[in-house]
Amino acid sequence: KGGGSSSAQIAVDEEEDYESAGALIVTSWEP
Repeated sequence: KGGGSSSAQIAVDEEEDYESAGALIVTSWEP
């Protein structure tokens, strides 16, 4: 919950947080 790239990857592992993780990853890539 609000950590970094690692947290996002962990969330991706869980289907429930898959969407949330995707959003976090995209946000990280954005400037």
